[in-house]
Amino acid sequence: MPFKKIFAATNCSFPRSRPIEPQATAGMTTPQVFISYSHDSDEHKAWVADLARFLVSNGIDVIIDAWNLRRGEDIPKFMEDGLSSADRVLMICTERYVEKADGALGGVGYEKMIVTAELIRDLGTAKFVPVIRQTTPERKIPRFMGGRYYVDLSADADADAERQHLLKELHNVPPDRPPLGQSPFTVSPATPANSTPSSGTGSSDPADVYERALAAGRAGDILGWRALLNATRMKHRSGASGLTIAFMYA
Repeated sequence: MPFKKIFAATNCSFPRSRPIEPQATAGMTTPQVFISYSHDSDEHKAWVADLARFLVSNGIDVIIDAWNLRRGEDIPKFMEDGLSSADRVLMICTERYVEKADGALGGVGYEKMIVTAELIRDLGTAKFVPVIRQTTPERKIPRFMGGRYYVDLSADADADAERQHLLKELHNVPPDRPPLGQSPFTVSPATPANSTPSSGTGSSDPADVYERALAAGRAGDILGWRALLNATRMKHRSGASGLTIAFMYA
């Protein structure tokens, strides 16, 4: 059977990482992920299955042949259904996987045809995520995947941080970013650049009000001058002060 070699049950100890914070996934549906990989070795099959267990333990519903493909089922149909129904697809890109995808060989080559058809329909899709597991310094992904942003789980990479990035991506958790601040060159309408302390209500002492009014006039702060005049009138009307003041803007 030409597709037999890409499927295998696995068992290995994949390093555990902190589960994603509960509040980050509150109210969200469980994401479903299909894992596409090549049958490179027993060790690699074990690594893939343990990655799947890690994802399941962190709230990801995983479709993988070792758990979902039954004896006697149609293998190409399993791949077609898994690739089309999943929310995201993880493509475990070892050197051998890339070689098979580029050469359209075996089950990986068949999956390539399905994925390529989806990419043609929607070039901007982020559904397919390359996951690198390679030993060579130069990372490679299949040519048909172009320059897509990948997750690097190679032995020489920061695997724990990369796993956290992968979890957040699959759970649609946005990156941590600070709130947008105000430009230091923007002047708030409520605070004119040439305003003076005279715009506040301040003291009701006539001499103090007069000095602030003069300061506003000399500074050309007509808005501050008017605010002071209105505040003084309000105080006078409310009986808070017996001050009656009249001055001119000059």
